Amino acid sequence: MSFTFGLLLYAIIACIITVFFKLPFWLFTLSVISISLARTFYVLHVLYRSRNVDRIEHFLQSSLKNPLYHYTYSLKSGSAQVQLQAIDLVLAAYRSPLVQGMYRSHKALLEHDYNTAKDFASQIPNELMRNYHLALIEASQGNDKSKNFLLQKPWMSSMIAATLHYKKGNMTEFELQKKEALNQSRGIQYFSNFFYLERIDEKIKLPQKKQRKKF
Repeated sequence: MSFTFGLLLYAIIACIITVFFKLPFWLFTLSVISISLARTFYVLHVLYRSRNVDRIEHFLQSSLKNPLYHYTYSLKSGSAQVQLQAIDLVLAAYRSPLVQGMYRSHKALLEHDYNTAKDFASQIPNELMRNYHLALIEASQGNDKSKNFLLQKPWMSSMIAATLHYKKGNMTEFELQKKEALNQSRGIQYFSNFFYLERIDEKIKLPQKKQRKKF
């Protein structure tokens, strides 16, 4: 049951109780406002502060009609094909240059088409996100050039370092940078980073002799 429907049902029942027992109407109004505010604070916490994967996943599951959340949710267990389909939904729903550049770059990177990924990443109008995506593409190829981009958020630097170390087969450094990236992330970004790093072997292929052992 959606929150909106639940709140409407509560409002109807509370209104009936208020009239039946002749309670002050302000009490009914206050209860509805309080529930709405509590929900708003909860959503903001999940989106921007939480590091509880299960709680974030539950929120995403309840918000799959939003293409952005649908894509983020697919990062946990969706196949590459499922993720590509989710990206197509985002591209169809949002026409802004920022979203188009970011998600077309994501799509090309998922397909290991690095030149196309760079082309789209270069079109991202936001310098912060443009630099991050270009650095990620370089790191995915094992290029030290990925270290040269100006990244304003600590988690971005750690994610790039983790990706580069993984590609080069430096697993000890990868694990250290992975831990740093997650310690520096919150909310939806934490969820995205967590499952990117957990499933990095599906996105970045190592030379056969450097394949990470699975236990």
